[in-house]
Amino acid sequence: MLAAPAVLCLLASAAPASTLASTLAGPLQPEAAEAPPPAAEDGIAVKEADRRVELRNEAFRRLRREAMPEPATPEELASWAAETGFSGEGLALLPAIEANYRRAWSRVGENSGAEILSRIESSYRFDERLERIVVVPTPELVDLLVARLRFASEVETVEAALFREYETLADPSARRLLEDIRHERAQRVNLRAERLPGSTLDLVDLFARESIDASAHLGVPEALDRYRRDHASLLRTRHREGLALELDRATRLVELGPAWELVLPEEEVVEMREALQNAERRSIELDAPLRVLNRETITALRRMLPDEEGQRLQRAYQSLTYPEHFRDEDRFVSLLATPPVSAALLGDRADAAMLSLDRATREVQRPALLLMELADSLAVVETLPDPLTRAEASMLLESRILELGQARRDRFAIAAEEVLNTLPADAPSAVEAVRAHLQADQSLRRATVFRRAQLADQVERLRGRVVEEETAPPSP
Repeated sequence: MLAAPAVLCLLASAAPASTLASTLAGPLQPEAAEAPPPAAEDGIAVKEADRRVELRNEAFRRLRREAMPEPATPEELASWAAETGFSGEGLALLPAIEANYRRAWSRVGENSGAEILSRIESSYRFDERLERIVVVPTPELVDLLVARLRFASEVETVEAALFREYETLADPSARRLLEDIRHERAQRVNLRAERLPGSTLDLVDLFARESIDASAHLGVPEALDRYRRDHASLLRTRHREGLALELDRATRLVELGPAWELVLPEEEVVEMREALQNAERRSIELDAPLRVLNRETITALRRMLPDEEGQRLQRAYQSLTYPEHFRDEDRFVSLLATPPVSAALLGDRADAAMLSLDRATREVQRPALLLMELADSLAVVETLPDPLTRAEASMLLESRILELGQARRDRFAIAAEEVLNTLPADAPSAVEAVRAHLQADQSLRRATVFRRAQLADQVERLRGRVVEEETAPPSP
């Protein structure tokens, strides 16, 4: 994670045209005060209201899932026993294991769980403008977070007892499969929204997603064994420490009151803002060990796998973590897949297009890695206490991200030019599609150049303001 000084050192709605045209073309009409809105607009308004209701409902569903994960189902317990090779004697013990597990979960639910459920609606609300859940700082929120910490500790004990039973009864040859199950279960009971993209991404799942057989490659199964163990442990730590930070913040806000920034002396306001922002920074930094583990493991696996499979795994990880950074690559692939272009790319032309894609993909790997680092830094910059420093660092980061994104786009534009030069003369639709793609690239480039120029100008103005404030004589 880049600290604020490191970041700075590293970096040295309008109306649619058709609506406007129709408005300007006709005479101005007086507003009809009592005219009802068109039925179509009524429909749009209703759909928008429905959308907001669904957003709220889904936000609270996710909050409840995070606060109160569900126990494993009877079907899951039976499936795990079958998959991990329980003997006949082991299967006969399964009903007793399940009964003990259910009783333990029931005790947790009746105590901590009931307390959590009774306080969720009073401790959070859905902000219609931000379209997300926000906290309501009252003693109810504090009590809820205390209950969540207790619930998490109790659930960890219950789950550990269950898997001790499975370790005893499972076939030794199914050890890795049991660890996969345990790892997946740890993710479900320690569910928490990530603050850094890709922190909670499970690399084991990527092997299945990309149809890569881990057992076929020397060293890979052992690397994934270490990964499962370390990833699950970090998930548990992140969950507990994140809840503790939430509790500390909630306690502070309850003591301060809703208008604390207006009623406290300026010195105390500055001190409290810094304390809250430090807590926010620590909350973000809880994701850092998971990100480091994922990146280090991906790098190690990349060396152990054959080149083609290693590239595929790394590409899957990067594109899932930062999909926006791979939009230009996806655009180019979509261009090749459009019917007129794919119909024109036959035989050697298809091979040439794939070669252009392969070269471009290889050459944009370094910009992609830098983009990931800078995107992570943006999250930390937003927690800087000084507003001028925060604004400058944010604009410098955005400018650098735009520059690297343009570098990737330029490389795929070269690939598109290469495809254009191979198209046959009797494929005008394909030529038109590629030229339209390149025109869109040029539009994106012009927008990027304009935005970076604006950012550079704003940074200079901001620095001038800082100098003025530092050199201004003190007030009498």
